[in-house]
Amino acid sequence: MPGAEIPQGLAAAASNPATDQETLRQIAFHYPQLRAAVAANPSAYQGLLDWLRALGDASVNEALADRARFESAPDRTIVLAPQTGPATGSAGPAPVFPPVAAAGETPAQGLRQADSEPPARKSSTGMKAALALLLVVALALAGIVIAIFSGAFGGDGATQSQPSASPQPSTTAPSTESPSSPTPSASEAESEKYPAPDGAVLAQSFTAPSGNILCDLGEDVVTCSILEQSYATAGFESCGATTTTITATGESAGLSCGSAVSGGGSPLAYGSSATNGHSACVSTQDGVSCWNTASGRSFALARGGWQTGTEGRISPDDFRW
Repeated sequence: MPGAEIPQGLAAAASNPATDQETLRQIAFHYPQLRAAVAANPSAYQGLLDWLRALGDASVNEALADRARFESAPDRTIVLAPQTGPATGSAGPAPVFPPVAAAGETPAQGLRQADSEPPARKSSTGMKAALALLLVVALALAGIVIAIFSGAFGGDGATQSQPSASPQPSTTAPSTESPSSPTPSASEAESEKYPAPDGAVLAQSFTAPSGNILCDLGEDVVTCSILEQSYATAGFESCGATTTTITATGESAGLSCGSAVSGGGSPLAYGSSATNGHSACVSTQDGVSCWNTASGRSFALARGGWQTGTEGRISPDDFRW
């Protein structure tokens, strides 16, 4: 959710070299405040670095320049710090990010496999041995390619491997005027049990026609804030005078207090719906209903009340107010 308050532990994950690459990709897209930290992270893969560089953000460019100077240093050691869990002090639930790829599937192009052990300082003798081994492997591969195309293996050299069915992260830098998310991983292409209504518009944020409800739709997290409400007097759990926010992810849906969404989108007319990734919302005169299209975790809210659910969209006929 661009512009949203940073969930617990996410700032530490953005800087931690032990953070997996898919999580770094999601952090960079949803949280612009953490893009400089991701750019400086040694585990960030090249496709993600190219995307960040194309954004034209000054703090990101400075982090990339520091990274380049560090990588060109003749002697350096990278220490992978273990992730010990979410940090304290940040409000709001932590978003759930999908894995890079399911077991047995081809990893997405541009995301390197996790090393079996953290990089360590290499002696000059070890470096020379590694270079010699790489040279031998390159010569062997060149011999195999020549043999194939000369018919030594009985083939005509015309057979080509089929492309992987796994979605690939984009290696082409998006426009700096309107950056888009890197191509989603294979897990995000799963079938949706609770799809958005036909005709839903693609939107990352919107406001209710009344202007009282603001919503952000992320790839896997949908959040709405309400400015004026009467929850306490109506018998609903309330945040009092602080901002009331409700979030639905692939794992849960619930109320949080104090944080608010950016709400920079256009008004979504009553009777209309919006979607983005696994997030969907419907705007009605009785309130707004949003849900995660993969898990069905959902919520509905209006000035007079709010509620959560587990089976996708909550119909106005089922509103408790």
